[in-house]
Amino acid sequence: MKRGERIANKTRASIKQALLMLIHEKNYPDITIGEITQKADIGRSTLYRHYQSKAQVLLDIHKDMFERLFSVSSFTESWLDQGTPPEWISFLSRYQRLGRNPFLLSYKLGNDLDYLINHITGLLTQTIKKKLQSAYTDESLSIPIPILAQAVSASFSGLVMSWFTKFQSIDAEEFATFIHRNIRALIREATQN
Repeated sequence: MKRGERIANKTRASIKQALLMLIHEKNYPDITIGEITQKADIGRSTLYRHYQSKAQVLLDIHKDMFERLFSVSSFTESWLDQGTPPEWISFLSRYQRLGRNPFLLSYKLGNDLDYLINHITGLLTQTIKKKLQSAYTDESLSIPIPILAQAVSASFSGLVMSWFTKFQSIDAEEFATFIHRNIRALIREATQN
């Protein structure tokens, strides 16, 4: 990686970290670009060189999270593995320890709500599609990869949202296992030609 890329990655990481810190302090609509740049210790033009808006910063945070959540899912065996991905257990456990619904934030996104929900859903589907493409070919599946990716994405996000809003009394590890079993059933069905 070239020096310029390293500096750009470090700057983006600083901007994302600043937004995450501010989200813990106040509601998303109340956070200004000025506060993000101050917290990241950068100038306004530097932020705009990397992101067009704070919504794009939040999308990039989600992109990183999805890459971590599906990091082991590049290999064919991991989609059908009996063991639940530890990243999923860790993700749910972290929020269970916080004892609050992180998706309450979605009610506080102000004018960015529709844009963010649409794009976050798209990012999740793209991440899963990329992982499925690295593990399978269209010829090896009875369901086309774009459709299967959409189904896996909808299952994952729908179940995670339902856990946060309805089923948080269920242990995080147990619920992550339910999610994995559901997705494994989708993949198994698609691999049976």
